Amino acid sequence: MKGKLLLTAAIAALLIPCLPACNAVTPDQPDYSLKSLSRPYIAQYECKEARLGGENLLKSFEYIKIIFLNAEEFELTYKPVGGEKKIYGGNYSVDPVSRELEADITILGHRLKGKTKVENGKFSIQKTLGGKELYVLFESK
Repeated sequence: MKGKLLLTAAIAALLIPCLPACNAVTPDQPDYSLKSLSRPYIAQYECKEARLGGENLLKSFEYIKIIFLNAEEFELTYKPVGGEKKIYGGNYSVDPVSRELEADITILGHRLKGKTKVENGKFSIQKTLGGKELYVLFESK
């Protein structure tokens, strides 16, 4: 149980700064798709890679997703292998000039807040956690 709690906290800590996105494009390539014109904030990002040191964290999960529901709210959804689906809700805002996203979420009683930038529908986070290098990569679905 303690291991699952630590893993959940580690994933949550990593996801907050990664939460961004909203159909991001480069400043010199405006996006004129129907989605970007109607509801650019609605997007889903799937965790494609998660490593802590040399250990593959994704082998412990069937999936980890971030879903932007509207212009202010998102859901972090994940399902441990052999476990039950977990969903946590949070809030976010996006600076349209810098394309920085600021998000906050409360998971297991801990409020987490962070900023990040999404480019070309992908974002990654690298941090040192417990003396080990953590790397997480998310991609727009």
